Amino acid sequence: MMVPLTSRYRVTLLLLGLLFMLPVMTGARADTWMGWRGVEHGNHAAQAAGPLQWSPSHNVRWKTAIPGKGHSTPIVTEDRIYLTTSHRLPPGIPWRTIFGVLAVACGLCFFVYALRAAALESGDADSRRLVRLTGVMLLLFGFIFLLIYAEQIIDFDRTPERPWLAIALFGIFTLHLAGLFGKRRSRAPLLAGIGLLAFTGVLALLVPNRASTFSHLGDLQTILYLTFMALAALTGVLLLGRVLAVKSPAAGMSLRVAAFLGIAAAVAALLVASFGQYHSILDGVSSWIYYQPPLPTWIVFPGIALFLATALLQQRRYGSRAAGLSVVISAALFFVTAVFSVFGYALQHVLFISHLWGTPHWIPTPNNYGLWWPLPLGAVLGAALTAAGWRWAKGTEGLPAFVRWLAAPLLALFAAYALSPMPPLVARQVLALDRQTGKILWTSAPLVGPRGIVHPENSSATPTPVTDGERIYAFFGSAGVLCVDKQGRTVWTNRQPQFRSRMGVASSPILCDDKLIIDNESDAERYLYAFDCRTGAVAWRINRNKKIHNYAGNCRTPEVLTINGREQIVMWGFDDISGYDPADGHELWSHIIGPLGQSNNPVNSFISDGNALYLFGIAEVMKLDMAKLPTHDDPIVWWVKRQEQRKRGLPGRETLPYNTQCPTPILQHGLLFALTDDGLMYGMDPADGKMLWLNSLGQKSFSSPIAIGDRIYFSSMRGRTAVVSAERKFHRLASNTLDGGIYATLVPVDGQLLIRTEKYLYCIEEKE
Repeated sequence: MMVPLTSRYRVTLLLLGLLFMLPVMTGARADTWMGWRGVEHGNHAAQAAGPLQWSPSHNVRWKTAIPGKGHSTPIVTEDRIYLTTSHRLPPGIPWRTIFGVLAVACGLCFFVYALRAAALESGDADSRRLVRLTGVMLLLFGFIFLLIYAEQIIDFDRTPERPWLAIALFGIFTLHLAGLFGKRRSRAPLLAGIGLLAFTGVLALLVPNRASTFSHLGDLQTILYLTFMALAALTGVLLLGRVLAVKSPAAGMSLRVAAFLGIAAAVAALLVASFGQYHSILDGVSSWIYYQPPLPTWIVFPGIALFLATALLQQRRYGSRAAGLSVVISAALFFVTAVFSVFGYALQHVLFISHLWGTPHWIPTPNNYGLWWPLPLGAVLGAALTAAGWRWAKGTEGLPAFVRWLAAPLLALFAAYALSPMPPLVARQVLALDRQTGKILWTSAPLVGPRGIVHPENSSATPTPVTDGERIYAFFGSAGVLCVDKQGRTVWTNRQPQFRSRMGVASSPILCDDKLIIDNESDAERYLYAFDCRTGAVAWRINRNKKIHNYAGNCRTPEVLTINGREQIVMWGFDDISGYDPADGHELWSHIIGPLGQSNNPVNSFISDGNALYLFGIAEVMKLDMAKLPTHDDPIVWWVKRQEQRKRGLPGRETLPYNTQCPTPILQHGLLFALTDDGLMYGMDPADGKMLWLNSLGQKSFSSPIAIGDRIYFSSMRGRTAVVSAERKFHRLASNTLDGGIYATLVPVDGQLLIRTEKYLYCIEEKE
């Protein structure tokens, strides 16, 4: 029998229910991190405390292996963690691997016999043949360098220029070597010379974007192409001059001198163009300057001493002839080492060449064991070559005919290897993890699309996703936009945006008025998009018609700000800062402010304190008055320029450091804190832009700093995180290291730190 409740009982039960719900409504609600930089958090923790010390085995609450590859920062709701990842789909027939194996097998046969011929040539006392032997050794070590480092340094899939450049170098060397050593009255030099002239035509046909390239003859890119085509043709002329010298020594010598002068002129043109580009005389060049020199310059001198000692030991066993051969090989090896060392450091100042060569990953650098590794390696190689040359010296003169004929198929195999694409399709996905345990709850259906060009330090899943609590939105460049619900079911996809950049996509999506906002500026298109969050349809898209970086496009993330009482989307481009109406995307205002440094690659985003914007360029920092942005007044409050500081002779620690490009700075306790890509941490006074302190993290960095209370966290690509006091003076509180590099920004929630490394997601929590 039901007993009716009086109004007094109803009030009592309601009060009791509210008492039970009070903890849920107040203290039990978990902190969230809903999108890029935590959206409203701006990379600041809600709590005033967070972990100070950790390691792979200390203060780790849980650790989860993340399948695939991605650099996106995790986002956090009350019970879930979401992030993106990508993996390549299994290829069909691995043509690139097949071509590579055949090229290596064919090349080993070819170059072993070439080395044998070089050793035979050294048996003649004629000094001209000794010079020829030295030249062959230089070519041989150049080939070894290309063979070992090609995939790491040239990175064929990153830019179309790289495979072209590799084919040019490889072809010139291979065809020249095929005609260099032949028996008396051999046709090898004639055939090789004609082959090199024909190869020049092949290079012209393979030039990427041939029509547009040759329409800008003053560009460094075009000069680079023309230089290497000229080198191929002139090398062929050298061989033809050698053939002509048999019948007419004077005519042959004249032809060879003309070829040498032509080679010198081509190289000089390239150097002049590079120097002009360095001083911003030429337009349309890259700013990718993160080349790390593989060797320190001083390594050449102890290396030469070690090889001379090796030569003396060889003399005692094989005699003076072997010692002479050893000295030649040693000198050639370390001359190449010296060239590589100087070349590496020169690349730091020639931006376009540096962009082409990129950043070697596993090449030892002066930061670790790169100071000593060439010595034992070179000693063993020198001794082995000396012994091999001594044994082969008893053979017959010249290269066997079948070996010379290997030059053409060897070059064809290498070209096929260089031009064959990597597995073209990549699957991008959203992952959900349980916030308490780190267990992977689900993986969304993949968004399959072309891999595209991706810098080796970028990934196919770099932009940070964003959530409104019900749906998760992820942007993957030309692969499209993916929207899934909390159960991982696909709600909608949109493949309309097209992105093409040699760095890969990095701009993260944001939410505004039930619209998903994405900046999609690259060589493919230059639009600011707004998608309907419910359907994925394009609500509006605006062609910004602004200048973009020629190779990188624009990787900066827009932000929704309220300026003079009006909500608007603020976009910092290559050289502009502009505001857009969220309703229809029309431009409200725009200011051209310049790239803030030499060929700045737009990656990091501005930061705001509600009254001013702070823009950190590659060599300049600017403060803008937000209230003046929608007006015609000059919004610049102050403008710090590194070049002007250096001209004034400011000490190094008071001079703005170079290369604040990828990590987005942060404001905390009324101070600015920033990090360069090279790992330099520094503080600035936002009142006048004065440098407060400068210190080094010691490692390259792409992750943006975060703030927890009185602490700033700086992370590196090798897994190191420095914890620094948010003060006017530098004070390092701790230095922590995890397994794997950190590319994503750290996420501070509920006193914990979520740290994504290359393979794992860590939840760091200090034990009481």
